[in-house]
Amino acid sequence: MDWGLSVVLCGLFAWAMVSDIRRRTIPNWISLALAVLFAVATAADPGRFDPVLAATAAGLTFAILLAAFLAGLVGGGDVKLMTAAALWTGLSGLPGLFLGTALIGGLMAFGALALRGLRRLGLLSREGAGEMDGLPYGVAIGAAALLSIPFLAPG
Repeated sequence: MDWGLSVVLCGLFAWAMVSDIRRRTIPNWISLALAVLFAVATAADPGRFDPVLAATAAGLTFAILLAAFLAGLVGGGDVKLMTAAALWTGLSGLPGLFLGTALIGGLMAFGALALRGLRRLGLLSREGAGEMDGLPYGVAIGAAALLSIPFLAPG
């Protein structure tokens, strides 16, 4: 089951990342599919996942990111994707998920600022600049999730 489950999880997170890059939206069905898949995996192998710790991780994540959403710092799709990812990482993987998301998001922000600077200096074309403002934070969330989910993480 690990191989098939891993492929589906990687595919769902990849779809979320690509969608966020292309349209700056993360479809609701992806977060829902991740949550349903977690429920199915838990029912299929009850000893593998702790649903109480997973729900606690998801609840904490939702509360923290809801505050960030209300402050205008993240989008609703980011809240839902990170909450679904927290189900899979569980409570023990939650610090890694948050830290990984912050680090990857920080690298993305640094890259965006560097590109903006190169455009201002005339070293890059301004064509397409500003078409989609903001960072596709779903990329940082998806990448961090893939690195934080225990059976997907390298090593």
